[in-house]
Amino acid sequence: MSFWSDVVAKSPQKPRGYDNFGLAYAANGQYDKALELYEKAISLYKIRRGSREGLYNAYVNRGLAYVKMKNLDKAVDEYDMAISLFPDFPSAYNNRGVAYFLQKRLEDALQDFTKALALNPNYADAYNNRGNYYITNKQYGDAIRDVTEAIRLNPDNQIYYGLRGIAYVKKGEYVKAIEDLNRAISANSAEPSFYVNRGYAFDSTGQTVNAIRDYNKAALLDPKDARTYVYRGMAYGKRGLYDNAFQDFNAAIALEPDNAEGYHNRGYAYYLHGMHAAAFADFKKSCSLGDTTACNFLRGVRNKK
Repeated sequence: MSFWSDVVAKSPQKPRGYDNFGLAYAANGQYDKALELYEKAISLYKIRRGSREGLYNAYVNRGLAYVKMKNLDKAVDEYDMAISLFPDFPSAYNNRGVAYFLQKRLEDALQDFTKALALNPNYADAYNNRGNYYITNKQYGDAIRDVTEAIRLNPDNQIYYGLRGIAYVKKGEYVKAIEDLNRAISANSAEPSFYVNRGYAFDSTGQTVNAIRDYNKAALLDPKDARTYVYRGMAYGKRGLYDNAFQDFNAAIALEPDNAEGYHNRGYAYYLHGMHAAAFADFKKSCSLGDTTACNFLRGVRNKK
C-alpha cells in the first residue's frame, strides 16, 4: 500500500491514485478506509473532464466494497450510477446481479447476468454467476451448461469447478461431482460448502468413511451450518453409529429449529429404534415444515389403522 500512498502524496489532485489506493485497502479487508478513498477519487473524477470511465470504475469498486460490508442497497445504488454512465459496459450489470442475488431478488439477478453476457459473450464470471442462479432455481442442467462455459473461457479458475461440482451433486451425478470438487478443494481448502457437497457425493456412492471425514472438515470450517450435521448424522446412521447420529440431528435442530431434514432424519432414527411416539412427533414437525415425504409417511400409517 505504500506505493499508492506515495502516488497520492505526489499527485493529490489525480483521482486514479485514490481509486487504486482504495483497491489496496479493500484487498486487505479494510473496507471503511477503502470507501474514504473511493469517495475522494469520485469527487476528483467529477471535477475532471474526460474521466467518465475512471468514474465508472470507482463506482463499481465502491459497490464491491459495499457488497463485502453487506450493505447491499448502497451497492446497488453504486452500480446504478455506473450503468447510467456506461449502459454498454457489462461489469456493473454482473456485479449488480450479485448484489440482487444476495438480496434474494433472483429474477433481477438473472436479468442482469444475462444482460452482462449479451454485452460480453466471453464473460466467464457472468456465466458462473448465472449458473449459481440456476442452482438456486433447481435448473441444474442449465447451471452445468453455464459453469462449463465459464470453465471453457477460464480453465485456470478452480472455483468454477466447485460450483459445477455442487450442480452435479444436485443433479445426482456424483462421480463427476467428486472430480470437480477435488479440483476446487485443491485450490481453496477453506470453503466449507465444497466439503459438504463432496461428502454428500461420497455418501451417495457408498463411501461413508470419506463422507464423514469431509463433514468433519466442513463442521470445523463452519460450525453453524445445520446441513453439515444432518448429512453427517445420516452417514453415521448408515454405519450404525446411532449415538453420533442422534447427537448430530439434535445439533442441526438446535441451530435451525425449523430444519425439516433434521426432524425427518431424527424421526427415522427414532423409528428404527422402536421409539415410535418420538418418531411420529418428529415426522409431524417435519411435515408441518413442508416435508412431503414425512407427510406421506404419516398418511400411510393412518391408512393402515
